[in-house]
Amino acid sequence: MFKKDAWIKGILLGVFILSAGLWQPARVSADTFPTRPIELIIPWAPGGVTDVMGRLFAEKSLEYLGQKMVVENKPGGGAILGTNMVVKANPDGYTIGLTGGPSRSTRPSAPNYPMTR
Repeated sequence: MFKKDAWIKGILLGVFILSAGLWQPARVSADTFPTRPIELIIPWAPGGVTDVMGRLFAEKSLEYLGQKMVVENKPGGGAILGTNMVVKANPDGYTIGLTGGPSRSTRPSAPNYPMTR
């Protein structure tokens, strides 16, 4: 049986490795990150499963990061609008997105929608 805290630590680590761009040269030293609240964008309406998971994730991240996470719901366009905000955000690790399976299948159905920087 796995521990709940270990699972949450693993999820937090994975999210921040992918969103903070740690494969590039570090722009911020590890001991100062995060210095301000982190924005968690959820491209779905409030009250749904993804929203509840995001809010639980944000609440628990305060314990591990020492900084709060601000949850913003940006529904619309089958998650394209919120996802586009994450894509176009400054790549400093202070904006991350949380979405589900349907948003990954929306992009191929809207090839002319700009989803790049």
